[in-house]
Amino acid sequence: LEPLRALSAAPAPAGAGHDAFFARAREPVRPAAEELSETVLPMPLTPLLGRDVELRVVRRWLRPGDLRLITLIGPGGVGKTRLALEIAGAAAADETARVVFVPLAAVGNADLAPAAIAEGFGFSDTTVADLPRRARVACQDRATLLVLDNFEHVLQAAPLVGDLLVSVPLLQVLVTSRAPLRIRGEREYVVGPLALDAAAETLPPEDMARLPAVRLFVERARDAWPEFELTSANGPTVIAICRRLDALP
Repeated sequence: LEPLRALSAAPAPAGAGHDAFFARAREPVRPAAEELSETVLPMPLTPLLGRDVELRVVRRWLRPGDLRLITLIGPGGVGKTRLALEIAGAAAADETARVVFVPLAAVGNADLAPAAIAEGFGFSDTTVADLPRRARVACQDRATLLVLDNFEHVLQAAPLVGDLLVSVPLLQVLVTSRAPLRIRGEREYVVGPLALDAAAETLPPEDMARLPAVRLFVERARDAWPEFELTSANGPTVIAICRRLDALP
């Protein structure tokens, strides 16, 4: 209130000064460009195995001017997050897009999702209504890939994703979830178990070792027992274990 009291008590400007004062006061306010905070993606500790087809398809969908919302769908433990990190890491490495990564597994409440997304963008003190506008200003000069991980915990926040896509022309969203968001423009990609041939037990060890599910088993076995080798003797047992685990990582 103090500035208002001072203005009301001051003598009014006259002539050209009067006109200049009110012209300046009535200038439209232009939002200042916001600089997105640098996103550090979680660093996977192991190489990605057996997802060549998935990588190729989803990366093709994410080409500029193509799809804007892609949801990787599958059961828990199938490797959706690991796949999304590989895609996001490639986009960041070749600088095709700036990447914003938002983990939602610990949020657990759709009401808190806007704050988590705002934090991912590097915004502070942002309301739900103001988030799309601020994102539009921040992303107006460069393509941005927003990765929303484990969205099944906040599915009721799906309309906010739609608002962001409508407001930010250069934004693409990659979601991992056990269920689709069911908003317009969503392309679903079902992430299945790792490949395991029906007759895998009959293959020689060198061919068996090329199967993604078996490759993953061997890698994990060597973490505990570095001398582990796949042989014709233990191969059928390894295949049986992979089948009982539904070939899930």
